[in-house]
Order: sequence, then C-alpha cells, then structure tokens
Amino acid sequence: MLNVTIDEIQSDPLKYLRLVEEGETVALLHESSVLNIHSAA
Repeated sequence: MLNVTIDEIQSDPLKYLRLVEEGETVALLHESSVLNIHSAA
C-alpha cells in the first residue's frame, strides 16, 4: 500500500491513477489521517 498526501496527488494526479489501475493500493492522507483507500478491483 502506498500512502500519499493531497499535495502529492495534486502535483501529479495521473501518476497515482495509473498506479491504482495497475493494481496498487493507494491511501490518501490528510494531516496523518487516512481519508480514503483506493485499489483496483
């Protein structure tokens, strides 16, 4: 699982979309709290 911040997502959203599409699980963090977890189904 890859933990990323909102700032990281905003800097390169397509990078993280591709990672999820490839099967990576991505946890979106905001101030050390997990907001959402995405993974390819």
